[in-house]
Amino acid sequence: MNWIALAALLLVLVNLLATGAVFRVPDLSASQRVLQIATIWLLPVIGAVLCLSFASTQANTAATPRDDTFTASDGGGPILGTDAYASECSGDAGSCDGGADGGGGGD
Repeated sequence: MNWIALAALLLVLVNLLATGAVFRVPDLSASQRVLQIATIWLLPVIGAVLCLSFASTQANTAATPRDDTFTASDGGGPILGTDAYASECSGDAGSCDGGADGGGGGD
Protein backbone atom coordinates (compact mmCIF):
# COMPACT_ATOMS: atom_id res chain seq x y z
CA MET A 1 0.00 0.00 0.00
CA ASN A 2 1.53 3.30 -0.98
CA TRP A 3 1.44 6.46 1.10
CA ILE A 4 -1.29 8.15 -0.99
CA ALA A 5 -3.72 5.29 -0.43
CA LEU A 6 -2.86 5.27 3.28
CA ALA A 7 -3.45 9.04 3.53
CA ALA A 8 -6.78 8.71 1.71
CA LEU A 9 -7.85 5.88 4.02
CA LEU A 10 -6.87 7.92 7.07
CA LEU A 11 -8.78 10.93 5.73
CA VAL A 12 -11.94 8.86 5.18
CA LEU A 13 -11.69 7.39 8.68
CA VAL A 14 -11.30 10.84 10.27
CA ASN A 15 -14.25 12.17 8.24
CA LEU A 16 -16.39 9.20 9.31
CA LEU A 17 -15.43 9.81 12.93
CA ALA A 18 -16.34 13.49 12.63
CA THR A 19 -19.65 12.63 10.92
CA GLY A 20 -20.53 10.27 13.76
CA ALA A 21 -19.64 12.97 16.30
CA VAL A 22 -22.00 15.43 14.57
CA PHE A 23 -24.85 12.90 14.80
CA ARG A 24 -24.22 12.46 18.54
CA VAL A 25 -24.71 16.17 19.34
CA PRO A 26 -28.32 16.37 20.56
CA ASP A 27 -28.86 20.14 20.23
CA LEU A 28 -28.38 20.42 16.47
CA SER A 29 -31.25 20.94 14.06
CA ALA A 30 -31.42 18.96 10.83
CA SER A 31 -30.12 21.88 8.77
CA GLN A 32 -27.19 22.40 11.16
CA ARG A 33 -26.29 18.70 10.86
CA VAL A 34 -26.42 18.87 7.07
CA LEU A 35 -24.20 21.98 6.99
CA GLN A 36 -21.65 20.46 9.35
CA ILE A 37 -21.51 17.18 7.45
CA ALA A 38 -21.12 19.08 4.18
CA THR A 39 -18.27 21.03 5.78
CA ILE A 40 -16.60 17.79 6.86
CA TRP A 41 -16.71 16.20 3.43
CA LEU A 42 -16.13 19.31 1.28
CA LEU A 43 -13.23 20.62 3.40
CA PRO A 44 -11.76 17.24 4.37
CA VAL A 45 -9.11 18.03 6.99
CA ILE A 46 -10.17 21.48 8.18
CA GLY A 47 -13.88 20.65 8.24
CA ALA A 48 -13.34 17.45 10.21
CA VAL A 49 -11.14 19.19 12.79
CA LEU A 50 -13.58 22.08 13.20
CA CYS A 51 -16.64 19.87 13.53
CA LEU A 52 -14.90 17.47 15.94
CA SER A 53 -13.89 20.44 18.05
CA PHE A 54 -17.43 21.81 18.00
CA ALA A 55 -18.94 18.41 18.85
CA SER A 56 -16.59 17.90 21.79
CA THR A 57 -17.37 21.39 23.08
CA GLN A 58 -21.10 20.68 22.85
CA ALA A 59 -20.65 17.32 24.60
CA ASN A 60 -18.73 19.00 27.44
CA THR A 61 -21.40 21.69 27.74
CA ALA A 62 -24.20 19.12 27.82
CA ALA A 63 -22.38 17.03 30.44
CA THR A 64 -21.82 19.98 32.79
CA PRO A 65 -24.82 20.60 35.02
CA ARG A 66 -25.99 24.20 35.00
CA ASP A 67 -27.58 26.03 37.88
CA ASP A 68 -29.37 29.02 36.38
CA THR A 69 -31.91 29.29 39.16
CA PHE A 70 -30.80 32.46 40.92
CA THR A 71 -33.34 34.15 43.10
CA ALA A 72 -33.20 37.28 45.19
CA SER A 73 -33.20 35.12 48.35
CA ASP A 74 -29.98 33.38 47.22
CA GLY A 75 -28.12 36.66 47.47
CA GLY A 76 -27.26 36.26 43.81
CA GLY A 77 -28.80 39.54 42.76
CA PRO A 78 -31.77 39.93 40.49
CA ILE A 79 -33.38 36.97 38.83
CA LEU A 80 -31.89 36.22 35.41
CA GLY A 81 -33.75 37.83 32.57
CA THR A 82 -35.07 40.73 34.61
CA ASP A 83 -34.02 44.32 34.69
CA ALA A 84 -32.68 45.45 38.08
CA TYR A 85 -33.89 49.03 37.47
CA ALA A 86 -37.41 47.85 36.68
CA SER A 87 -37.56 45.84 39.91
CA GLU A 88 -36.60 48.94 41.92
CA CYS A 89 -39.36 50.98 40.27
CA SER A 90 -42.17 48.52 40.78
CA GLY A 91 -43.39 50.10 44.04
CA ASP A 92 -44.77 53.63 43.85
CA ALA A 93 -46.00 54.67 40.40
CA GLY A 94 -44.55 58.14 40.72
CA SER A 95 -41.09 57.18 41.97
CA CYS A 96 -39.48 56.21 38.65
CA ASP A 97 -41.43 57.77 35.82
CA GLY A 98 -41.39 61.36 37.01
CA GLY A 99 -44.93 61.44 38.37
CA ALA A 100 -48.20 59.62 38.38
CA ASP A 101 -49.41 61.44 35.25
CA GLY A 102 -46.81 59.68 33.06
CA GLY A 103 -44.28 62.49 33.16
CA GLY A 104 -45.68 64.33 30.17
CA GLY A 105 -45.58 68.09 29.76
CA GLY A 106 -48.54 70.34 30.50
CA ASP A 107 -50.88 71.49 27.74
